[in-house]
Amino acid sequence: MTIKTKKSLNSNEKVLHDSKLHWIMLLNVFTVIWFLLAMTMLLVDDAVNDRVLIIIFAIVPLLLFILARLPAFLFTDFVITDKRFIGRTGMIRTHELNAARDKVDNIDIKRSLMGRILNYGKIEVRTVTGLYIYKYIRDPETIRKCIHFNSGGE
Repeated sequence: MTIKTKKSLNSNEKVLHDSKLHWIMLLNVFTVIWFLLAMTMLLVDDAVNDRVLIIIFAIVPLLLFILARLPAFLFTDFVITDKRFIGRTGMIRTHELNAARDKVDNIDIKRSLMGRILNYGKIEVRTVTGLYIYKYIRDPETIRKCIHFNSGGE
């Protein structure tokens, strides 16, 4: 949970679930394929000068892609308290959903095969004010259960 999210909690609120983005969002399929192809060429080729170029062309794009997505990874929060659901994304340009749990109409979860294996997915939260979409959420099923069980089952 980020410092800003901690400050926004009331003293009488109890945190039921705190979730972050899954680490897979730091990677891209094309970047990983590029990296693996370059590493394969490194193993096949024997020239030392070519190895340096291959390492540069393999590692630099991977690091640049990870660094570009790192702020979103670090500054995204999903917190469920006994009173509300807080979804906060962004560091400079922020986007925040702060809805009472009884105002959350529906939560849809969409998961790919890789999402099922690694336990991440896309959450679509529908409230009275609109639809909020969050991708690469770690353990999305727990978020849905936590909101529906505690708001409707109490």
